[in-house]
Amino acid sequence: PVNILGEQVALSSYLQSRYATPATAFDIADTAPALDTRIQSTAVRTDTVLQGPATFAAWLSENGYTSAGLVGDTDNDGTANILEYFFNQNPNDGGDRGNLPALVQNGPDLELQFAVNSTSVYSGVLRVTGNLVNWRDAVEGTDYQVISVITSGGETTYRYRVLASGSVPKFFQLELVDAP
Repeated sequence: PVNILGEQVALSSYLQSRYATPATAFDIADTAPALDTRIQSTAVRTDTVLQGPATFAAWLSENGYTSAGLVGDTDNDGTANILEYFFNQNPNDGGDRGNLPALVQNGPDLELQFAVNSTSVYSGVLRVTGNLVNWRDAVEGTDYQVISVITSGGETTYRYRVLASGSVPKFFQLELVDAP
């Protein structure tokens, strides 16, 4: 193209100089098709290479749940269904609150504990503030210390020790990334 720029020009020139004809074209696979987990050719592989993160609809189906949609609140517990999906809660049971983030006193320590659906298409970012206005990404070693991260049965359970910062209070939130 006439509008090609910078690195694209360099790559284009390199490819044209090295592999310009069918006789010189690069045609050696770096991985045999049967071992390539980046793509799935059903003519070569019959496993579940393409089985990735569970979509909301797949999660509902796999667990026998019904839903009023991602932003609905099917069980009227005040938690949107998208959050029930992310935290692997039952969107049909308003009493299912076990995986939601909670601050727990453990001896002299204050811990932030929660579990998430480890097959979710969404991810979360731990955010912190001292004034409920200016939020920033929480920093390990400054705001929290990892006690444990355990994945089992489709859930990942997190336990973080909240680190004090003088007399400034800390408020945490888990913000979903790329969520509607």
